[in-house]
Amino acid sequence: MVGAVFRGSEAIRAGELTWERLRGPAYRRVFPDVYAPAELSLDLVARSRAAYLLVRDSGGVLSGYSAALPLGADCAPKDAPAEVIVPGGRRSCPGIRVQRATIAPADMTTAAGCQLTNPPRTAWDLARRRLPTVEAVVAVDALARVGGFDPLSCCSAATANPVHVAAAAWPMWSRWPTLAESPMETRLRVALARVGLPPKPRFAVHDEYGFVLARVTWHTLRPSSRPSTTARPMSTAAAPSSTTSATPCSRATAGRPSA
Repeated sequence: MVGAVFRGSEAIRAGELTWERLRGPAYRRVFPDVYAPAELSLDLVARSRAAYLLVRDSGGVLSGYSAALPLGADCAPKDAPAEVIVPGGRRSCPGIRVQRATIAPADMTTAAGCQLTNPPRTAWDLARRRLPTVEAVVAVDALARVGGFDPLSCCSAATANPVHVAAAAWPMWSRWPTLAESPMETRLRVALARVGLPPKPRFAVHDEYGFVLARVTWHTLRPSSRPSTTARPMSTAAAPSSTTSATPCSRATAGRPSA
């Protein structure tokens, strides 16, 4: 059991632990009947797994940020609670965000040994929540990338509170040919879209072996509508008409041949 969260009653029935040992200093209680080794860091991954074990037998599934993380969309804030959706009837539990609803089988998937909402449903749930606008866009953008769906169609279907997400992201999603590869890139794109900078496609920078070193995004700046009050000669060596942002790519696992 060391290295993972587990149901205490199951470990005892299997003969792996006793109640006396479970209540000792080697383990700590996370939720009712859910325990973890004392040295295990209770990050969102561990807390979400613990929450799933708590609601698993009653038909609960992971949702929201707890579903986004195992799906490959790392967009949760550091202090995000574990999140679940349960059919109903279960009482709230401190440390868990509980939503009571019935999830259709088409809206569920499995990842990391847990039942959870699939990328479109997870994005739909987060888009209609009253998150800060940019963070809602970050979540939908990340889930659309891993789930391969249109983020604008997801936002238009989020009936409870979709307007702030769609309005903030429309200039970005309607102009960029590809989805962002990280939350920070999404935040940059939202900032550029808000001030009206028309984006250009991302370019890949390769080394002599063809491996991608970085992906560079080029943004063409629009001339200012306000005339300058002072006229200054401009060096032909300057390049004021554009800005770039680069996303470095890890080469640790690229298998680059030795020189």
